[in-house]
Formats: sequence, C-alpha cells, structure tokens
Amino acid sequence: MNPDWQQFLTQQGATFDAGLIQHFGDAAAELRATVQSTVLCDLNQFGTLRVSGEDAQSFLQNMLSNDIHEVSADHAQLSSLNSPKGRMQATMLIWRNGDDYLLQLPRALCEPMRKKLSMYVLRAKVKISDASDEIVSLGLSGENAQEILSKQFGELPQLPFGFTDTEQAGVLKFSDTRFQVSTTTQYAPTLWQAL
Repeated sequence: MNPDWQQFLTQQGATFDAGLIQHFGDAAAELRATVQSTVLCDLNQFGTLRVSGEDAQSFLQNMLSNDIHEVSADHAQLSSLNSPKGRMQATMLIWRNGDDYLLQLPRALCEPMRKKLSMYVLRAKVKISDASDEIVSLGLSGENAQEILSKQFGELPQLPFGFTDTEQAGVLKFSDTRFQVSTTTQYAPTLWQAL
C-alpha cells in the first residue's frame, strides 16, 4: 500500500493488520452499517497490474480466459489466467486506462502473476508492471451509492461492468447499489472526504 495513502487512512481512524484495514474503530458497528447504510471502504486487499505496449491487447487475448476485445473505454470484465491443463491460477477484474489494461487481483497474487505473465512476453511489445501503489480503489455500496457518485462525477455507467473515466477517477458499476472508484494516490484523500 502506498505509504501516503496508508498514513491518510490512519489519520481517519483506520486500524491495520498485516497491511490490510481491519476497521475504523468499531468493527461490529461497521459491519452492521454495510447492511443498513451506504458505506465507503478502501479496497487495499486488491492490487493492480498495468499491461501496456502496442501488443498488450493481443498478448492478453492469448493469455486470459475471456475475450479481451470486449474490454473498452466504457466496459470492464472479469477474466482468469489458467494453467495449460485449465486450472485457474488467478481471477481478475480488467478495465482500460487509455491504451493500457489494468488487471485488479488479490494483492498477494500481483507479483506472482506479474512474473508468470512476464515469462510469456518473449518478443511481444508489452510491459507488465505492478501499479498497486499508484492506484487506490474504493468501494461504495448501499442504496444511496449511485446518487452520491452522480453528484461527484455526473453521468454514471448504466449497465453492470460499465465504466466511466473522468479526470479524477474511473467509476465501475457492479449494480445499482455497488460501485468501485479507482483514482490516483494524490487525489484519493480528496475523493475519500468528498464521498
């Protein structure tokens, strides 16, 4: 986790264990709030790999389980990396950031998957880097989530896995009550306080 972001969250009352947020002072009340209220949470249990280069799309198309051509500036997807025998090694959420592909997966798998994917780059014009400390992902969930995000970002995606990219952040819709917002570590504190 980016140290500046971790320091900001600590100032907000976050308690960490093994680098992951456990709670903000009252774990039981926070858990109850997830059922009854609209809640904002840091998704630091996930990391992000950035796949860039002119062959990024064809490289990922050959490596991952889903049709990477379906990932666009306004649509994300779930995919997986499988062994030659078809055993799933990792699942990931994929979206675009300009010409780059961002692959979000459990933070503990980022480095092993970066190494695994890098083994197959060969002559392809592809660079795979760990962007986990550059990108902060936040979850907003609850019946008021869409209204809150609309006030902050304007028009939101209409369909599940729809994606909207603004200057400040990218907004991914899972449902009418569940969203993920991904932003830079520099803008994350401002966005956290606004939400």
